[in-house]
Amino acid sequence: MYAIRLFLVLTVVIAAPLFLPGHVEQRIAQSGGGNIAIKWPQGATITYLVNNQTGPGLPNVATGSTPSTAVNSAFATIAAASGLNLVNGGTTATTNVGADGVNLVTFANTPQNLAVVGGATAVAVVSFNTATGNIVEADIVFSPNSNFSTTGSAADQDVESVATHEVGHFVGQAHTPHLHATMFPFNLAGRTNLRSLSEDDLAGLRTLYPGSTGSLFGTVIGQVERTPTQPVFGAHVVLQDAITGQAVTGGVTFVDGSFRIEGVRLGLYNLYVEPLDGAFPPSTLSGGIWNPGNFDTTFRTTVMGGSSSPTVFPVRLGSTRDVGTITVGGPAPTINLTATGLTTSPNGFTSLAGASAPLTPPYTQSFVIAGPSVNTIPDSAFSFEGPFLSFTGPSSFSGVVGTLGFKIFPISVAPNTPPGGYTVRVETGGEIDFLTGAVDVQAPATPLPYAQAYLNSCMGSAGPVTLSATGTPNVGNLAFTLNATGTLGGQPGFLVLSLLPDIIPLFAGCDIAIDLNNLVFPFPGLMFVMSATTTSLIVPIPNNPGLAGLNVFAQFVASDPAAPPLGIGISNGLAIHIE
Repeated sequence: MYAIRLFLVLTVVIAAPLFLPGHVEQRIAQSGGGNIAIKWPQGATITYLVNNQTGPGLPNVATGSTPSTAVNSAFATIAAASGLNLVNGGTTATTNVGADGVNLVTFANTPQNLAVVGGATAVAVVSFNTATGNIVEADIVFSPNSNFSTTGSAADQDVESVATHEVGHFVGQAHTPHLHATMFPFNLAGRTNLRSLSEDDLAGLRTLYPGSTGSLFGTVIGQVERTPTQPVFGAHVVLQDAITGQAVTGGVTFVDGSFRIEGVRLGLYNLYVEPLDGAFPPSTLSGGIWNPGNFDTTFRTTVMGGSSSPTVFPVRLGSTRDVGTITVGGPAPTINLTATGLTTSPNGFTSLAGASAPLTPPYTQSFVIAGPSVNTIPDSAFSFEGPFLSFTGPSSFSGVVGTLGFKIFPISVAPNTPPGGYTVRVETGGEIDFLTGAVDVQAPATPLPYAQAYLNSCMGSAGPVTLSATGTPNVGNLAFTLNATGTLGGQPGFLVLSLLPDIIPLFAGCDIAIDLNNLVFPFPGLMFVMSATTTSLIVPIPNNPGLAGLNVFAQFVASDPAAPPLGIGISNGLAIHIE
């Protein structure tokens, strides 16, 4: 477990541990009203020093490890994402964290450090000015009572993963309810996946330090309430990629029920609201303007638009999307997913934790999901969000461990699954629950392309027009082909390609699925003479390595004089990821 504590220095207040909800910045109330974020000044140069006992030979660091190198890598990761200039000033004989004007990183086993770190694996001690919110000093102490390594040892905490988390605190971030994020408060020994930042972590840093990139991302705002006079304080609002199913980022509602999620990458999203419970209990979020004792955790998880057909909305360049009011209600939840694990056996497991399950695709073994009475819920109630992960059969084993019921399912993670956090869903008896970011899919050594449909197609006179792909969108695949079905022979059709997706209502039940301001070819796109029923659209991909990693979004417009109301049929959108 990780923690952050603040101590009294000059105009700096003393406070309980600070935790960051989603990526919403930690704020403190001002005496004149309003509140301010705790952070370093934009673009600041901050020099940190590493205690000179930090090196090979520490009694709690595994042989062959290089902790100083790992710490420097962690600072470099956060610097690159925040725009702060985090400078390694070398070593120092200073051993103890404290208000001494030194931004210190230490492993030193001293009474003062032991008192500060307590039972945590590591702690960031952040001092800030209460008038401006500016951080004036930050220290990081690694527990002398924990074992560390930089070699991936399964028995030890990974120095770089822990350090990246603590440097996040060092620059003003705190904990997130997304299990797969580096800033999630719990982790297991041996895991190195938190060395890299999730999109939620990145959005948090963009929020604190927007710099020159702020206009390249969007903002989502809204309100969560039970009734117009009963706002919900402390609700977790999750933004989920409507194409891939990835848990992207989120936030927590303020005391007036409002939320503001900044630094959101452009794309299409759906949204759900859940109570802070399960793997991220309310007590994990406190300090500043946050009071977990007043959080509302007795409402049921709610999907905006409904769980069967969630509302999809765009986040556009430099814009603010107001999703309006989301109404939640009781009675209190009866299902609560709290823990996960991976296992090679369909009939047992050795690890179960309230942390993400990291894996590299393809993966076709077994997955454990746990929570109170989970073993009594029908298998059919469980699923993964998005098209890339799936339960491939009924549970192979179930039971109870301590107070948690569990089920073991065979799962499949497609080889071309985009890296990121994926969410487990359970829906039964009119109630729904999510474990956000329960699976942390790592980037494979060789990224793979994919073509994935999104949004519904519109009806033509011969039925819906559907766009799909034949072959994979590899660089140099000159035979890559899209197929439009539901077309009329002899009529013209137009393939429209854009660099961004969108959702623009055209008429009832029909949406434009691509961003018309970012077209690859001028409107109306590439023209084809259509065949009856199915039209093949050859779209060769040049042999240009610079195209690797590019996303293109396609939609087909088919002339159809008998199709009301505009005499056209319009396909679903198709997201094409080139590698």
